[in-house]
Amino acid sequence: MKNKGNIILLIVAIVVFCIALIFAIWAFQPIKNKKIEQPNAENITNDNQATSENANQVNNKNTTHMVNNTVLDSNANITETKNDINALVEDTGEEVSKTKDLSITYTDFTVFDKENQEIKLSDFQNTPVMVLFWNSDNAESVEMLKRVNQLYEMYNNKIQFLAVSTQDINIDAFIQQYSWEVTMPIYFDLNQEYANTLKIEELPAMLYINKENEVFNAKTGLTTNDALEANLDVLIENY
Repeated sequence: MKNKGNIILLIVAIVVFCIALIFAIWAFQPIKNKKIEQPNAENITNDNQATSENANQVNNKNTTHMVNNTVLDSNANITETKNDINALVEDTGEEVSKTKDLSITYTDFTVFDKENQEIKLSDFQNTPVMVLFWNSDNAESVEMLKRVNQLYEMYNNKIQFLAVSTQDINIDAFIQQYSWEVTMPIYFDLNQEYANTLKIEELPAMLYINKENEVFNAKTGLTTNDALEANLDVLIENY
């Protein structure tokens, strides 16, 4: 009986083992047969292309922004001289004067009007002459031209004014940039020949020449209207 019982237990154990083995094989079978899903190369390519396109859109926006800035900078350059001119006048509205004396002796010179006609300083013998050397790219020069032009109407019947540009510009186009009108004639010192001869290194420069062809006063820099009038009055009264 005892041996028979042992045999039955052995058979039961074998059956349980077999059932457990079968269950284990069944349980792990899906994992073994399940394929690991690999990334689709086409999807990766499409994703990369989309990312690249998004990056390009950002770059295009940045490029557009830079272009717009360039346009704005270009427009700003057009009014740069005007802004510099406005900065020359203090908040109180008082004119700014900052001049230096020049040591210049009388020297005859030739300039040209806008029709390319020659004008010589010696053509104005026995006439007081006020010469202004200026440059359209220089804010102080343009402001000085404006101030001298304002006095031109008052003094042009007694004094000969020579507003000499040291650059070859289209004077009509230049005048259109400003709200004030240039009424006095503009002349041109081609290649800055005379300005260099006189060793004028800073603009604007003003020369006051009497009837005896003597330069009684010469200055460079921005001069107030009062100082201009005072020099012109002395030029008329004493010469």
